[in-house]
Amino acid sequence: MSLLELLIAMVLLAFVALSVTPMLMLGMLTSSVAQEATELAVAAGDRLEFLAALPFSDPALVAGGDTSTSLAGYSEDPYAGDSNRYVRWEISDETAILKRIALIAGARGTIFGPTREVRIETFRANLR
Repeated sequence: MSLLELLIAMVLLAFVALSVTPMLMLGMLTSSVAQEATELAVAAGDRLEFLAALPFSDPALVAGGDTSTSLAGYSEDPYAGDSNRYVRWEISDETAILKRIALIAGARGTIFGPTREVRIETFRANLR
């Protein structure tokens, strides 16, 4: 193999490596965003399960809260010791036997893109 053939092979290898790099970067970005979305969905689900397990007349299910801001008794901010994550919920009485629970789990200050949030809304009924 001559020096010229080796040089051409190295240039071709460099072009291939440079063309694959953006795909690898995009793959890492997509994986990071998906991991964060999964963690937020788990946080929201955990809080929702906790609220659903409470008796209908529990003081923690009194109407109040706001999903747009952290309020005592209706939020965990920071969530699990992470100052960039929060969980907020709002409870409203739809009827005497029906409560609406809106919940948001979010991450502020993400590396890639804007603040991300997972929103869940459900109803809790007192059928007793």
